[in-house]
Amino acid sequence: MKNINFDTKKNIEAIFPTYLQEDIFPEPENIYDEAPIPNHNYLVFSVSIYDHFLTQDEDWYHPTYSWLPANIRENLNEERWNEYVIDECKFILFYNKLYSKDVYMLSSNNQLVKFDSIEEFESYSIQDIREVNSQTYIIPSLGVLITGNFEFTHIVHASKEYYKKDEFEKIVKDSGLYILK
Repeated sequence: MKNINFDTKKNIEAIFPTYLQEDIFPEPENIYDEAPIPNHNYLVFSVSIYDHFLTQDEDWYHPTYSWLPANIRENLNEERWNEYVIDECKFILFYNKLYSKDVYMLSSNNQLVKFDSIEEFESYSIQDIREVNSQTYIIPSLGVLITGNFEFTHIVHASKEYYKKDEFEKIVKDSGLYILK
């Protein structure tokens, strides 16, 4: 992985004027305030294996349990394990399609970095899919930032000015995933 050059950073900052974790996920003044925090730079939605947001009952009883630690997941019965693998493969395909569009990552010290290989990228993206570690990926050519989340549902911040909606939605659909708004 290597740090990106100054010109690339400036191009990304032109598309995403606010891209740091605290910019795209600001803390509310009152933690009990349930009103969404407005972000006027982005359209915010999710990419998921599900065609709807899960209810609390579905979340607890969905057979794949993506949030379980790997050692427990491996002990699921064969049918449930196979369902999990199929769902995981959809996200692997999704992230691999994004890699072909030139992906950058926001590192833990807020540096923009570029991957040296698809294998290096996969080693990070699989951690997001398995909820081991959440990263923010920046795909300037599509005008999107993607952050791993929970239960096979990842958060997307799309630049209102640069978002390539049709191209991004095709990648999502071709990967067997859904966009949730």
